[in-house]
Amino acid sequence: MSRGGLIVYNWVAQNADKVACIYADAPVMDIKSWPMGKGAHAGSAGDVTRMLAAYGFKNEEQAVRWKKNPLNHAAKIAHAGIPILHVVGDADDIVPVAENTALFEAEMKRLGAPITVIHKPGIGHHPHSLNNPESIVRFILKATGRWSNNCTHAVPGNEYRSAAGWIEGSEWHSVAQDIETTLNGRKLKLLLLGNSITQGWGGMRKLVSYKPGKQSMDDALGQGNWESAGISGDRTQNLLWRVRYGNYNRCNPEYVAIAIGINNLVVGQDTADDTAEGIITVTEEACKQFPGSKIILLGLFPSGKEQDSAIRKQCDRIHELLEAHIFGAQVCYTNPTGWFLDEHGTIRDGLYSVDYIHFTDKGYACVASHLMQLMK
Repeated sequence: MSRGGLIVYNWVAQNADKVACIYADAPVMDIKSWPMGKGAHAGSAGDVTRMLAAYGFKNEEQAVRWKKNPLNHAAKIAHAGIPILHVVGDADDIVPVAENTALFEAEMKRLGAPITVIHKPGIGHHPHSLNNPESIVRFILKATGRWSNNCTHAVPGNEYRSAAGWIEGSEWHSVAQDIETTLNGRKLKLLLLGNSITQGWGGMRKLVSYKPGKQSMDDALGQGNWESAGISGDRTQNLLWRVRYGNYNRCNPEYVAIAIGINNLVVGQDTADDTAEGIITVTEEACKQFPGSKIILLGLFPSGKEQDSAIRKQCDRIHELLEAHIFGAQVCYTNPTGWFLDEHGTIRDGLYSVDYIHFTDKGYACVASHLMQLMK
């Protein structure tokens, strides 16, 4: 952290074979920037005095000419192929990003070396780290060969929110049980699997209080011929648990539609690649649990109004990976992104709520229409 950048990178330059990865937080990459203040910041006179003594410089001119800053080690570190993660505050006026991390990042990318920079808009030099450090932990675990993709490990959910679209007093386990009860003794044309977007279809479930999509699907298939098995907040790992242990095939659905993954990106901060692996795992489990059903894989619906938004790019990356995956004959994969877009790649008005994740009743009608075409 901070001046620790000088220590870490200079040590790595001499011990690259002992390093699995580098996590640097607002790191000093050049003594001319800090503490000497030769750039945008005034520097720190007291720290300059201590630095001159610590490094054995006779004067400031000698320090300015020094060629063993972290910036000077970029080629050596790039050659070693060490994965690097920097976390920086874009408003840092003590160790300015433009004089430190940005220069190092540009050089590493020019050399084709692995580096990731997480920017904190509007944040200065402090506080360090992230409110949710999961992405830092994931980086270190992957670099040290200890990473296990959470998206592919079946676990029950823990959602409990009054705004989850449930009858008051409900929680994840009671809602999951409500689904199983609702499916008992029925023969369905279509079973929908997913998160809050899927839950919004409503169906015949007793604990769901918000059902903006119910009328559209009733019009398309007839009331009682379909059911929603979506739970608000579910990620791929939670749906995987339910598909594996919920005995959903008790309703013998002719078709099973899967739309899951957005909560992995938005809430879990999982990468697009890890999320795609989770979606594939859910689909493969569905093939085992519904051997007599046709599986319609939608992956996840597009999010973010504009085509170049960060979340849309993640969604597109997931569909790129799903498109490349070879599924069995039981699975029909289709990318639903185009259902919602105008000629400029922008989501058409009226289909999404203000968060550009959840549908309006018109959005549900759009999906219902396309699902009917796929089933035919």
